[in-house]
Amino acid sequence: MIRKIETFKALIGAGVSALFAVLLLGMNFGLGYASTSSNTISASANILGVCYVSLSSTAIEFGGSTGTTPGITTAANSITDTDQNGNIAANVLLYANDWTGPSPAVTYAFPGTYTGWNALSSGTFGAVPNSIGNAVNTGITIAAPTVTNPSTSNNIYFDLSVPNALTPGVYSQTITIENSC
Repeated sequence: MIRKIETFKALIGAGVSALFAVLLLGMNFGLGYASTSSNTISASANILGVCYVSLSSTAIEFGGSTGTTPGITTAANSITDTDQNGNIAANVLLYANDWTGPSPAVTYAFPGTYTGWNALSSGTFGAVPNSIGNAVNTGITIAAPTVTNPSTSNNIYFDLSVPNALTPGVYSQTITIENSC
């Protein structure tokens, strides 16, 4: 009977040692019970509406290299206004200064309103406003670019009603085109 008790003690001792080892390992390695905590945050972004202006040309040559005649209206010249990578529709505004010339010595100026603009190549052209820094809305809109169409554009046509009795020579004018969004 003593033997049985000793064997039993030995089994109990081995079991307690194994249990202690399991508990010890469980404390060190978590036995699959990771100790974690979590929180959540809220994120937001305020995306501003932007539009850009990019012109197909920075010069218009009314009458071409051969020139034009006083008293006529030139053929329409097209400029393409492109909004690339903006994210909102743009309204096209413009204004101009007076024509000056002939170069190199300025002897005469005539109003910038002799320059006309239109959304179409024909029809009635409106006078380019002669108010520097005070752009007028043309009513021409460039659609908002999208992810699938990141570049949108529209044409603006210009003509020139050449006044009579101008001194021959080269005249110049600055036209400013703005995209407003």
